[in-house]
Amino acid sequence: MKNPLQSGYNDGGDYVLKTNLRKIRKESALTQKDLADKMNYSQQAVAKWEMGNSSPDVNNLARLSDELGVSIDSLVKDTPNCLKDKTVSSLETALFHALSSTSTDVELGLNVKELDDQDKVLIVDEIVMMLKSNDKVRDVLDRINDTETD
Repeated sequence: MKNPLQSGYNDGGDYVLKTNLRKIRKESALTQKDLADKMNYSQQAVAKWEMGNSSPDVNNLARLSDELGVSIDSLVKDTPNCLKDKTVSSLETALFHALSSTSTDVELGLNVKELDDQDKVLIVDEIVMMLKSNDKVRDVLDRINDTETD
């Protein structure tokens, strides 16, 4: 069995890197060539990763996550079934994986490992709603959008 970090396989052996990479790249409004140029790779290499014909090594996986602004988990872990039924952003998927990786939050008195996936999704939904309604967060996002359009 291949190394899960190197190959893009999750614990169940299902290949997910190619699907997640393509989805996240498109959400970032990048072509395969754009992403390849950012990483100093060929467009063909990115295409092979997205087709599942080859996989980036661990170093390139880290570079991909940096260039795309997502966690490695978001690239290599499958979207839980409870999130597959709804349209989710990379942020929601990343929050879900971050929450799932947390064992206990002492300040909240919460043992995340005891929560089922549906409860984790509810927490992620609340976090996203809070972020969307926060004026400071909205100001930061507006500033980012303004600098990108200049």
